[in-house]
Amino acid sequence: MTTPTTFTRAATPPERELWLASQLETDLTVFTTAHAFVFDDGLDAEALAQAWDVVLTKVPLLCARFTTTDGAVTVTNKGTSRPGLDVVRVESAQAARRRREEVPHIAFDPATGPLSHAELIRDSGTGTDTVAIAISHLAVDGYAWSMLLRELQKSYKAIRSGGEADDSVLPSAEMEISEDSDVWARNNMAALPHPARAPIPVRQARPRAMRQLPTPESMSQLPRLALAAAAVVASHRRRSSRVVVDVPFLARAGTVLKTPATAMNVVPLAIDVSGGTVAEILDNCDKAFADARPHAHARSEQARRAHVAGGAPTPVADIAMNLIPFSPELRLGRTRAPGITLSSGPGDVPAVGIRGQSDGSFTVEVDSPGWDGHGADEASDRLAEQFVTAFTRLMEGELSAYADEPEPAYPDVVDLIESHVEATPNAPAIIDSTGEVITYRQLWDASGALALALMKEGMGVDRTVGVCAPRGRPHAVALLGVLRAGAAFVPLPADAAESTSRRRIIDTVALDAIVAVDVAADEFADTAVPVLPIPSGPQMSAGVRPPATAAHPGQLAYVIATSGSTGVPKPVAIPRGALAVWVAAIRDDYVRLDARDRVAQFAAVQFDASVEELFGALCNGAALVPRSDRALENVGAWLEECDINGITVLDLPTGYWHELVHALDRAAARLPSRVHTVIIGGEAASPQRLQQWRTLVGDEVRLVNTYGPTEATVVATREVLSGTLQRASNAARE
Repeated sequence: MTTPTTFTRAATPPERELWLASQLETDLTVFTTAHAFVFDDGLDAEALAQAWDVVLTKVPLLCARFTTTDGAVTVTNKGTSRPGLDVVRVESAQAARRRREEVPHIAFDPATGPLSHAELIRDSGTGTDTVAIAISHLAVDGYAWSMLLRELQKSYKAIRSGGEADDSVLPSAEMEISEDSDVWARNNMAALPHPARAPIPVRQARPRAMRQLPTPESMSQLPRLALAAAAVVASHRRRSSRVVVDVPFLARAGTVLKTPATAMNVVPLAIDVSGGTVAEILDNCDKAFADARPHAHARSEQARRAHVAGGAPTPVADIAMNLIPFSPELRLGRTRAPGITLSSGPGDVPAVGIRGQSDGSFTVEVDSPGWDGHGADEASDRLAEQFVTAFTRLMEGELSAYADEPEPAYPDVVDLIESHVEATPNAPAIIDSTGEVITYRQLWDASGALALALMKEGMGVDRTVGVCAPRGRPHAVALLGVLRAGAAFVPLPADAAESTSRRRIIDTVALDAIVAVDVAADEFADTAVPVLPIPSGPQMSAGVRPPATAAHPGQLAYVIATSGSTGVPKPVAIPRGALAVWVAAIRDDYVRLDARDRVAQFAAVQFDASVEELFGALCNGAALVPRSDRALENVGAWLEECDINGITVLDLPTGYWHELVHALDRAAARLPSRVHTVIIGGEAASPQRLQQWRTLVGDEVRLVNTYGPTEATVVATREVLSGTLQRASNAARE
């Protein structure tokens, strides 16, 4: 390795915005872009290593770092050694694929550099060679990738032919931003509508679904049709006539046109689709695009992630749409390999990319982070189908037929649980304090028996059913049974000593029936409503099937009486649509549960934190483990139980977490080895305890502070105080 050319320059506006975003994110891998190229014939490894070294010489930005002085962001390379090509040897196609999929998880720190990595994966089993390249998005955009690959091809060819590759340094990228563009960005964004859902965390985007796009008669129509299709899909799914579409502008001119760099800036366009006709929608898209074009350098990232003038939080786009007029491929010697996109850099909204192919056709690449309440892969498939449908009907001038189609709803919690019953019927749903395991099938059968009994008593839509059951199997069976009957549950305190609290809730909320464990049923003998036992043991009624009921989003799901801390307790009614949206958020945002998880059921059943624990677990195929009485008697002993039970998620009152941290600090307790996420909420967290936590636990476990009044469906806001979403969803579970 030698030392590349020394240089220092001001960051381009898009580089500044991405640098700012990197300072606000804890997981730098989301800024990694990566492609892989699989060659059936063996490559000349030595020539490839030399060619890559030439590329690093020609583009010293790939070994640079970002610094700040008095608020100015500077890109510099002062004698930084450039990394060579890594050669990785594997013995099977599966091992090669696994290695290839590890490449986008490389994190590039802009403060230290370098900003690139390349490796040759040699598979002795199949004889194939894979060239995998990862580069920070601070250094390249899509157009820059094509330039880099072209430079690598030229250098490899020259070296293989015995000549000398051109290693002259490409001109440095210089871009400036005008004050009027900055003002336009602030004013434009301040007027945009806020999105229907809270922003999701920035993640590493990658194509999850692909479709073939019909080719319009005139290529000049492609950009406006694509932008309109994105706006129509977002409007259809948001049920709003005004939407925000993120559009990358390729702001290249002068020297920037000749050198790889990040010159592409994402500009938000506010588009109105209320006109309804194809011509009106296309005209609105043309106008929004034309108004934004002179401001392609607008500082969108700073406006998006910080605050607009006046301190108001800025909206986040509903969808991103990108036209990519080239397909990544690498020609080395006589062979060429089409590019496999491993990651496209950061993304925080559903993204649609239209990529031109060498044969003149176009493909649609989609990445959606569970936008419609499903998993990312399924949501991407749905979005791809919707985009192609909207594009086709816009092209044919028949948009009205598309607008008449029903909007995909967030899946109801009962449907989600049933999907796990069908997929993994023998997986544990509840692991009781006695060690008894209740499978998803057993839970489903017992809740079906209860639902059938409730229906016979006339319970259904908007009927309220009081539930008096302790944590664990009885509580889960009761809540699911009530929902399957179409009714709404009203949780009642389950402890024997809480009869006064139970009576107060019954007096506050008009109940149509009550379900209770046998030992508690006598307490409600004087009520004027039916009292039903909760099925248990052998009578869990395998095979009992209540009539299917289609849940409507506006249908009542549950009613919780507030604690009354500010006066008389008030009943808060939550519809099933709100519960469904919240379950999607807990899975896609701050917990990301799956079948590997075991969730401790800690909260009192009459509070909505119990809704988070129960439905967060069961709607995602996880197992729920009710806490024992030892939790309140001895923190250390209870944590030992959690360790034995394989608990991965703790959802705790902040006050209890304070005691837990104190016990950890005194070495009187040890955090369970498999815990990857701890959720706290209910009151302010102590800064002292937070500092102790960070010292004792570090970032190995994610700590999430949540807040939400009952009226907001469990959680309204959340903040990750330590750890990362990436670590929680991947590494911490292995």
